[in-house]
Amino acid sequence: MTSQEYRSAGGRTLIARADGVWLWPGVPLAMDFDGEMQPLPEAWVKSWIARLHGFEAEHRKVNHALERAARLLAAHDEPGAQAALDCLKLDRLSPEGAILMRAVAARLGIVPPSFAVGTRSLPWGIGNPGAQVALFDSFWGAASELEKA
Repeated sequence: MTSQEYRSAGGRTLIARADGVWLWPGVPLAMDFDGEMQPLPEAWVKSWIARLHGFEAEHRKVNHALERAARLLAAHDEPGAQAALDCLKLDRLSPEGAILMRAVAARLGIVPPSFAVGTRSLPWGIGNPGAQVALFDSFWGAASELEKA
């Protein structure tokens, strides 16, 4: 998924593709394990969603939508899987998530999609996203691949 596609997709951070569900810029949230599409553990999903969208994102709904998207991807229904993710309406970043997105994009050399920014703050504070940015380094390969897809 290219940054342009993220932008033209109406500000999506969750993308369903045949190979899984991805959180911008390339963090896997559901993958094929031994021929079965499965969401990654709930704690993993929650921590990554919260980094961009804040802790107020309704994680139980996220996990339910992710499970549904995984089932639809297993049935080769990418549009249905994307629709299941879009129902979450994760269309706002937290203030820190917006700063983090710009910092990650700069570090990875990609263009961030545009999003509305909410007003709630995260516990790690707006002043120092550096430690959070480093967590995205291991996803450079996936981000690069999705950017070119």
